[in-house]
Amino acid sequence: MRVDTRFFYLPLILVLSLIIGCSSGGDGPSNPAPDNQSPTIILVSHPGAAIQVGDPAVFLWRGQDAENELSAYYVDAMAGSFTATSDTTATYTSIPEGTNYTFRVFATDADGAHSDTVAWTFSVISNPLVVMGIAGQGLVDDDGDGFWTQFRLNWSPVVDLNSATTAMRLLVGVQLQNGGPETLDSSDLVNRSPGEDDTLYFTLPNTFTKNIYRMRAELHDASSQNLITPIPYGAISSMNNVHLEDIDGTIVWIADADTSNGVDALAPFGHYESIEIWVNADAYGDEADVRLVLYERTSMEETLGQEHIMSQDLYGQIEGIGTEDMLGWHLTALSAPDVYDYRIELRDHFTNELLDQMNYGENPQLMNVPLGISTTSPQPNRVERIVK
Repeated sequence: MRVDTRFFYLPLILVLSLIIGCSSGGDGPSNPAPDNQSPTIILVSHPGAAIQVGDPAVFLWRGQDAENELSAYYVDAMAGSFTATSDTTATYTSIPEGTNYTFRVFATDADGAHSDTVAWTFSVISNPLVVMGIAGQGLVDDDGDGFWTQFRLNWSPVVDLNSATTAMRLLVGVQLQNGGPETLDSSDLVNRSPGEDDTLYFTLPNTFTKNIYRMRAELHDASSQNLITPIPYGAISSMNNVHLEDIDGTIVWIADADTSNGVDALAPFGHYESIEIWVNADAYGDEADVRLVLYERTSMEETLGQEHIMSQDLYGQIEGIGTEDMLGWHLTALSAPDVYDYRIELRDHFTNELLDQMNYGENPQLMNVPLGISTTSPQPNRVERIVK
């Protein structure tokens, strides 16, 4: 049977003509004219990155159109769909605590063109809003080797003005710089009122094996269960590559020194025929066997940058911190009056390792000491060691 194809193609031609005709005019509401400029929109104000449960979320925006033909705004009130409005502000209340919420808005003009969509994401939380500042500070290096035996964290939590007085504590984690088991410690409970900005202090316990550590911190509520603000490892430079140690073994140092003037034999010149120099050496931990070595220089030797060691050094046993371990020399003049300076070295009695020293100028009592004897006096022994 032969089919007349003229009637088969006619409806298809009509449909194509309608499609071409509709797409060529440019006057429809969703197809603006080619010379039309799309409107623009900006968020003028919005809530912070997080708000408290019960606080309102207020948004203010402003649109602009080159042809002055703004027609409407379309707002997604965090529900996943847009609603038209002529307002430029929106306030949302009673937002339940949750993860993240995103507010979106765009503008349209009379020709159907629309702006880009601007968005703002925020969270609703029940924890207090706290701005947290923290920095590490070394306090004590008992043996002078660059490793801290006391290390403090200076932390400054500031409660947001919209929050009530907040109870919080600082939780500190310490681990080796390259990772490993973590040591946890926490501060006492602290109550902060809104807006307070004084710095708090927390000193780490002196329990770390000598090594290089890093630290993190968490601000917790009173129960220590709810996290308020995290400070992760690597976030604060002063809490990275921190040299920490416990005091391992015995640390010995010179606590102080003084002179006890002897006989003023050369009045009215005021030079002493003999003096005593006393040193208080302290130790942390076990007792220590030490040597005290005394160096002397005259006014001429000071000018020339010279000094000389006394003929004998002083042995003593230091029993521990706070025991008033006093060791001293009795010095008798051998020459005409002069002024003398003294410095002291504290050394290990067996290994001769330098433990501590008191250099020239560190103690005024050991500087410019007037010492001398008349030329007709007998020449006594120069140094006598005494211990008491």
